[in-house]
Amino acid sequence: MSDSYTHAHIKADKMYVLYANASYYSTVCMAVESIQQFSDLPITVYLLNDHREVPGANTVYWECDIEDVKQEAYIDRDDSRMYKLLIQRPLIVKHALEHFADTICYVDSDSVATSYVDSIFDMCNIESGHPYFVEGIYDYLFINGRGGTTDHDTLEYPACQLFNVSQDKRDKYRQTGYFVAGKNTINFLDEWYWMCTHPIVLKNPQIYAPYHEETILNVLLWKCDIHMGLPYIYTNAGFDKLNQIYEENNWGTMVMPWFKLPECKEQLLFLHGEKDPVQMSKIMSKMSIPMSKLKILFVAPHLSTGGMPAFLVKRIQALQTLPNVSIQVVEYQCYSKDYVVQRDEIIKLTGLYTLNEDKMRIFKAVEEFKPDIIHIDEMSERLDPKMVRRLYSPDRKYRIVETCHDVSFNPSDKIFTPDAYAFCTPYHLDTFKDVDGYKQVIEFPIDKQIVSPKDKLFSKAYLGMDSRKKHVVNVGLWTKGKNQGEGIEIARSLPYVEFHFVGNQAGNFEDYWKPLMKIIY
Repeated sequence: MSDSYTHAHIKADKMYVLYANASYYSTVCMAVESIQQFSDLPITVYLLNDHREVPGANTVYWECDIEDVKQEAYIDRDDSRMYKLLIQRPLIVKHALEHFADTICYVDSDSVATSYVDSIFDMCNIESGHPYFVEGIYDYLFINGRGGTTDHDTLEYPACQLFNVSQDKRDKYRQTGYFVAGKNTINFLDEWYWMCTHPIVLKNPQIYAPYHEETILNVLLWKCDIHMGLPYIYTNAGFDKLNQIYEENNWGTMVMPWFKLPECKEQLLFLHGEKDPVQMSKIMSKMSIPMSKLKILFVAPHLSTGGMPAFLVKRIQALQTLPNVSIQVVEYQCYSKDYVVQRDEIIKLTGLYTLNEDKMRIFKAVEEFKPDIIHIDEMSERLDPKMVRRLYSPDRKYRIVETCHDVSFNPSDKIFTPDAYAFCTPYHLDTFKDVDGYKQVIEFPIDKQIVSPKDKLFSKAYLGMDSRKKHVVNVGLWTKGKNQGEGIEIARSLPYVEFHFVGNQAGNFEDYWKPLMKIIY
């Protein structure tokens, strides 16, 4: 049970409520985004023992004595820790009704909403003394060889015996992934939680609550002779099943086990079960969600010619092939205009907003451009602390992505947690493995041409290279970070190998490369 929490002071007539532990953070962020595509109603997300904020939602820190169960493709219903996590549901909805809204729609965090999502509030009597729970995909469930259709064989029989409930009034099996609860349901939620925490149930949830809080909920509904609820309004479908939903006439049918469709497309409010944020995003795109132009603000630490600016140019060029993307670039500091090939290209592609000494000017760009995503091509801890703290404001309306472009940053020094990392090398997946946040590698595209021995020999002759020697090429801006000094020392120790150093010598790094030139010449 929660013994402390924090929340914003908001009040609404209707509200969506979700909750998740730390492992489900990225998943619940995508679920919120999917709802926001079609609904203007407020959303509250309860994060269990996690102080992060969910973009676009009122985020509640919900402290409870529950271990963070790692996200898996399917729930392990034999794990008693999972039972403790799931029985927070009635408590959380009760808290939301008491503090935030008169009517709550609870939504599982592994959900993608459709354009009909708000119609859920029209499918129930909000004055009712009990929540309206969604109709289940099956009326009788089975697990671990248990379950049946006769009274003594059903999964719910032990709980019915414990709470002295007859199954004679059994009707539709109800699930707890989606339900609507109004102010008058507080007593029902209290009793639901009390039954979930009965000492005998807690001692052996696998027997008394094999489907966790859902088993107990159905026993309570039968006890109260409650039969009203939501119709079947979701389907268990990932990206691979979308064609079977929208391109075939399968409405109202059981397409395959655990894959059932509502009676009509207007009753399909959620696609349920996908937990991978990337796949959730693909579902949203495939469903032809009407999105406004996606605005991306890139923050580059500098735009002197080099690897990071070249990477940024390639990113911009790739994104500009998409029809719904608008891009702006902020240059954190212009160190030199000696070598600005990529800088000039970015100016032609998007324009440029340079901060230099006044780092807080970035918020003028944010206010004018109103980005959906701010992509920082640097670890934010290396930038102005005051600026970064404001960028990471809990009430921000945008998401933040960060990219690390070198090996010198120590991940243990990370203070700010972006919504995602777009790493430029698989190396960072290993070095950042203990850092929270969604991570994906997006490498620079390399044209891997195979050069024939004949062409290679011709090229060496054209460049005046001695074909009898081995040749080593070092590519990089002459800076301490690229460490050409060590390369020179190695070259001097290998007189039968020719070393070729290719890279600009910018004026702002002259204190590094000029002494090296004296060694060479």
